[in-house]
Amino acid sequence: MIMINIFNSSISFNVEQGLIFVFVAFLVAMIISYLSHPIVIKVSNLKGLLPQINNRSIHVNKTPSLGGIGIFLALNLTITFLGNYLGNYKLLIFLGSLTIMFFVGLVDDLITISAKSKIVFQVIAASYFILITNVKIEGLQGLFGIYEFPYFISVIVTIIFFVVLINAYNLIDGVDGLAGCFAIVISLFFGSLFYLTRNYFMFVLSVILIGAIIPFLIYNFSKKNKIFMGDTGSMTIGFVLAYQAINFISTDISEITMFANSKSLICFLALFSFPLIDTMRIFYIRLKAGVSPFKADKNHLHHVLLSKGFKHAEISLIVCAYTILMVLSTFVFKELAIIKQVVILGIIWLLTVTVIDNLKLDVLFKNLKSKSKVIDLPDTANNKKDTIFNLNELVS
Repeated sequence: MIMINIFNSSISFNVEQGLIFVFVAFLVAMIISYLSHPIVIKVSNLKGLLPQINNRSIHVNKTPSLGGIGIFLALNLTITFLGNYLGNYKLLIFLGSLTIMFFVGLVDDLITISAKSKIVFQVIAASYFILITNVKIEGLQGLFGIYEFPYFISVIVTIIFFVVLINAYNLIDGVDGLAGCFAIVISLFFGSLFYLTRNYFMFVLSVILIGAIIPFLIYNFSKKNKIFMGDTGSMTIGFVLAYQAINFISTDISEITMFANSKSLICFLALFSFPLIDTMRIFYIRLKAGVSPFKADKNHLHHVLLSKGFKHAEISLIVCAYTILMVLSTFVFKELAIIKQVVILGIIWLLTVTVIDNLKLDVLFKNLKSKSKVIDLPDTANNKKDTIFNLNELVS
């Protein structure tokens, strides 16, 4: 038997029942999400709920941007349907805060609201959730000598954490598939660690999120029935990822053999390297130019990669691979003091930005992808064929 402790509420069932429950949660989320997107696309087109093409647009056709509706419905309804097995009042608080984020994103997608207004509502949603559930970041695991925050500081730090992570995730939603694929990679990692550390509610939540996003990606990459995530989706998913991250940072992962001596805070920084790098870089560029750090532009890292000739799917693949490599890299220096690990991550981040901004990555990748071709020569007198490699193809 497995005893599952969910928000101090215990549920017990055997392994087979547990696996069936997780599979059902995943399947329900996928079905709801998959059925929702065609309806959202149809209604958006019929009612003209389409974003205007502007100088920041990277697509030439007006496309529905309310993909977050299907993702939110999948999350909300799946958790509600299965709430009898997961339930506790804290789960209702989570759904309440998630709903606030959903509606903030929805309003922004429909009529646009200012960045300051969005941050205010993010603070409200995070504060409501933190103060009632007491879910918060307790300390920095020894970084800067801080092991435990006073209560008030802990609440403030956690609110800032929610706001930063939600917006950092929102900022990478600029090319097809990137935000969705990134969230799946993060949730796969979190879900695996939650399962190994017996945090089964967070494990199930990670599985539900993955199930909600996969159908969205099908439509996001589609040419005929395309839909974008929009702020509706990025706000919703960003809140869930932030909640997962707080639980992860509070988890002692050193009890897992392969993570012995590892710090969950360092793993978190490695996992979210790309959005954090992009956010810091874009804020620096905007402030240096004398404009508001919240003024939208096309200077994000994914825009740079687009300008170098990479396709949307390739950028998503590169970012996901980079995220995995960053986590693996932490195993190399996990024995060092935590401050030294942070410094090393900072150096890697700086090198990442330098490489993307300055090196001709498109030429490098084209060379790596190029394949030699075999060309048949005319028949010789003895009716044999010789073949040669096209050297021009190899060096192009």
